[in-house]
Amino acid sequence: MLKIGGNAWWWLLIILFVPIVNLYGMYKMFAGVSRAFGHGVGFALGLWFLNFIFWPLLGFGDDEYRGTPQ
Repeated sequence: MLKIGGNAWWWLLIILFVPIVNLYGMYKMFAGVSRAFGHGVGFALGLWFLNFIFWPLLGFGDDEYRGTPQ
């Protein structure tokens, strides 16, 4: 998910080990994945808070990967 979202591998260290900052890292990862599939911030928040609904929507829906966001 980090690679699809356009983040470097070391973001995983931030997400796992740095308290408080990991919230920003998680948001950045989900926002990047959302943009890579052509969605906005609302979908990114859905991926984060309602993941049991939005990840299957992303995986089994008609969304196409549009490339890594800039």
